[in-house]
Amino acid sequence: ITLVVKCVSKKHPDLNWEQSFMNFADFPASQPLSAVQEALISDICDRIAQDVVNKTLSTW
Repeated sequence: ITLVVKCVSKKHPDLNWEQSFMNFADFPASQPLSAVQEALISDICDRIAQDVVNKTLSTW
């Protein structure tokens, strides 16, 4: 899953940034994707959200 984020500061335009955040998850081949897909997507989205927060806070 890839998410492109553009962060714009009207007060501090020098802090503007745009970045792609990507993450993935492996699962056992013995399990069908349909059995694990929802949990995998949730986990991947949580990790991407944390990456976005970390990037945003790193410029403060």
